[in-house]
Amino acid sequence: MFVGEDEDEDEDEYDEEDEEYEDEWDEESEETGVQSIQGLKTTYMILEEGSGRRVKRGSQVLVHAQGFLRDSLKHFWHTRDPGQKPFRFSAGGGRVIRGWDEQGCIGMLQGEKRRLWIPSEEAYKSAGFPAWGIPPNSNLIFEIEVLEILQ
Repeated sequence: MFVGEDEDEDEDEYDEEDEEYEDEWDEESEETGVQSIQGLKTTYMILEEGSGRRVKRGSQVLVHAQGFLRDSLKHFWHTRDPGQKPFRFSAGGGRVIRGWDEQGCIGMLQGEKRRLWIPSEEAYKSAGFPAWGIPPNSNLIFEIEVLEILQ
């Protein structure tokens, strides 16, 4: 997903935390509280309310995040995986996939946890992301927690 990420992780690693999320992921149409984002196909649900400052375009944001393939729920990345750390990015800066960058994180409050359903055209499209085992044209699910809004 990001330039310069470590590609040596075991892609087949699976833990009990993955199992607890599988039960929560019914089809999007069955979820309550799913919200759309104007101009995008990405949708989201607030899992935990935050408070305080809000992420705006240009904000430097520190997040915990995890990603799954929507079709199989295969885990491909988590900032809490061994050797990983919270991820820092500039909201709206074009350095992460569109489903995150355009609006997926913009508007989140510090401390908020959000689940994003990102279609392939707002993720890695036909290229996929082979380093993380993301096939071409994959729809993704991310859970993002805003730890800190740095500026």
